[in-house]
Amino acid sequence: MKKLICKSVCKFSEEDRFEDGCIMGRFEHKIKFEIIAATLEDIKIEIADLTGCDKNDIIVNPYYLEDEVNRVEVVVYEDKTGQAANNHQMNKWKEGDLRLWLCTYTFYFELIGDIPNLLEY
Repeated sequence: MKKLICKSVCKFSEEDRFEDGCIMGRFEHKIKFEIIAATLEDIKIEIADLTGCDKNDIIVNPYYLEDEVNRVEVVVYEDKTGQAANNHQMNKWKEGDLRLWLCTYTFYFELIGDIPNLLEY
């Protein structure tokens, strides 16, 4: 059976103030999290579970680069505990009553089998 594997995740985060945008001080984290999946849909389910995002927000090959066809990204807003912000928190953030961080998760998948790239998968 053909499978795709991701052994680690890069997470970039920076505080985002609604009125002012992102402020200086970007943080990078490596997260040990293994995903082994047989389909792109399975990958999206795993990523949504990890990040709290909606599956429809997950982007395959976000920069349309030929050498990054197995790159998957998702951008989410998180609270200070690292949990995805809910609608109530987003509204509080827009009012200036809550701090949130804009977080980009980047996954690189290695192919096990003869799958040419995720876009064709």
